[in-house]
Amino acid sequence: MGYAVFAQRKVVLTSRLNTLQLMEMQMDDKQYRLATDTIQLQQQLSAIHQGQSDELSGLYERLSQNSTEQDPEGTDRDAINAEIESVKNTYQGYEDEINEQIYDLSAKENSIELEKKRLETQITKVEKELENIEKFEASAIERANPKYDGVG
Repeated sequence: MGYAVFAQRKVVLTSRLNTLQLMEMQMDDKQYRLATDTIQLQQQLSAIHQGQSDELSGLYERLSQNSTEQDPEGTDRDAINAEIESVKNTYQGYEDEINEQIYDLSAKENSIELEKKRLETQITKVEKELENIEKFEASAIERANPKYDGVG
């Protein structure tokens, strides 16, 4: 009777172990997708920086040309300076948005990492319990089969 209970417990634990291992693999997949998304956002951020740099470079060149022409009213300079500020503000908005998305992904990655650690702990516990059941089975089999010393 006791053996049947242990056998049933072993089946339940094996099923639980398989479920936990599957969940761990799913966490790995989620972690991979988040890392990929983070890399894509970082690439977008780099492209934004390059775009801003290119635009500002052109505006600074125009400003430099304008200042050498000695415009007494400075109206073109004011317009160019306004454009420079507009470009900076626009790109800063894009950068802030992407940085917020990267922060959100980082928070999700941290959450997944905690979940993986929890799953690893559960997996270890179930593996130990299965190991104990297998040890019990082995010792029960040894006790059930008497040894015949000297029979040969």
